[in-house]
Amino acid sequence: MKIYIILKSFQKELINHTLLSVIEQLKNTNCKIFGVIFLPLKIKKFCVLRSPQIDNDSREHLEIRTYKCFINTDLTTIEQIDKLLKLEIPEGIYCNFKTII
Repeated sequence: MKIYIILKSFQKELINHTLLSVIEQLKNTNCKIFGVIFLPLKIKKFCVLRSPQIDNDSREHLEIRTYKCFINTDLTTIEQIDKLLKLEIPEGIYCNFKTII
């Protein structure tokens, strides 16, 4: 059964550290890893007025950067799937699993 592990985060260092730990855990369970694919960076920009009433020239520019990657794996036993589901993902990482039969 092929499984995509999708990781999302606002911090690049955190997603890289988590990615390395997930790959290490998958190698310990002897499953096949077909590849790690980094998706393009998404940047959302916001412009906010600093004062509530006047002075429209005074504005603050903010942005949110979203980093995304996924791992393409092939899991064959139930033990491998159990270990994958019991992974400790740090706070600040959104993790999603998609299966392809």
